[in-house]
Amino acid sequence: MKLLITLLVAALFTTPTTTPSPTPTQTTDCPTSRWSAEGNANDSNGLNPGSLKNGATFGPGKTGQAFSLDGVGAYVEAAINTAEMNSPVSFTWEAWINPDSLADNPVVFSKEAGVFNRAGLQINANGSLCSYMNSGTCAAISAPGVVPTCAFTKVTLLYDGSTQSLVTYVNGSQVSSATVAVPYNNSAAFNIGWSPFGFGNTHFPGRIDEVTFSSCAVPPTPSESAVTGCGPTPTPTPAPSGFVIGDLNAVVGEQVTFWGAQWATKNSLSGGTAPTSFKGFANSASPDPANCGGTWSSDPGNSSGPPSSIPEFITVIVSSSITKSGNVISGDIPGMAIVKTDPGYDHNPGHAGTGTVVAIICQPPD
Repeated sequence: MKLLITLLVAALFTTPTTTPSPTPTQTTDCPTSRWSAEGNANDSNGLNPGSLKNGATFGPGKTGQAFSLDGVGAYVEAAINTAEMNSPVSFTWEAWINPDSLADNPVVFSKEAGVFNRAGLQINANGSLCSYMNSGTCAAISAPGVVPTCAFTKVTLLYDGSTQSLVTYVNGSQVSSATVAVPYNNSAAFNIGWSPFGFGNTHFPGRIDEVTFSSCAVPPTPSESAVTGCGPTPTPTPAPSGFVIGDLNAVVGEQVTFWGAQWATKNSLSGGTAPTSFKGFANSASPDPANCGGTWSSDPGNSSGPPSSIPEFITVIVSSSITKSGNVISGDIPGMAIVKTDPGYDHNPGHAGTGTVVAIICQPPD
């Protein structure tokens, strides 16, 4: 009896042990698409493959390659086949962008079934960011100048359904926020570099890289803009290769022949025709390496000593005048250009070296 009373008293005055509540964690059920632009528009996670539209192509990116868009009609479209992305509770969109111009208020990405059922991120001409959702106006506008031209900048559009917050980030730092009661709800395509229901020309001019679309709210990590210049110019600029093209062929987007038996007929020079014995390679330059305002000389044919292989991008000499005196061929250097090379090059002039001009890196004064 005495033992029973002792046990009852102990039970009344002993603090019960409680099991702590588990710490809440974000669900791992978070479908995510990633378009890395490495020579295709595939979703690297295999959920929502994209396609290039109206001449969209590729250029050097923040990492590897990027989508290169002309600001006129080109964009990338991804049909969204994932329910959580079509009817989200929360979402995060992110990309590295390098605009050539902001004059037409380009759109980075959008998902739109109509003006009142959509979301997107637009850059205003003053460099501010406009986030929008289910409206024809901005939900929030950042301070001006947060997005520069001619540099890769990471932009993020995040919607958190638990707080009804639409938040914009630049390089991982918040630049604007707005309260939006509900997100979009549509099965429209995800557009990279365009808004189908925007006002005026909203096509993005420049490059967009490493695009992600997550069906969860995932705040970004801090990062820094990477200055790489406008247009599809590789960074760093490749060293001069010794190959030559005619000055009338030195136009961005032009297909050129920089080496081969038919070099003289494939290249046009404002100073007259080139000698047929010149095959396209200069083995001596002044200054060395070659630069605008200098001169170069070479031996005829493949005795000039061209390299056995070439990289994807090369810097070429631009010449307006080429002459031959005895066995020495020489020319001027009024300009330099970068060429994206085609497969098939060989140091034998019977195998032409061809490519596309992607940038003019120096040119003579007017």
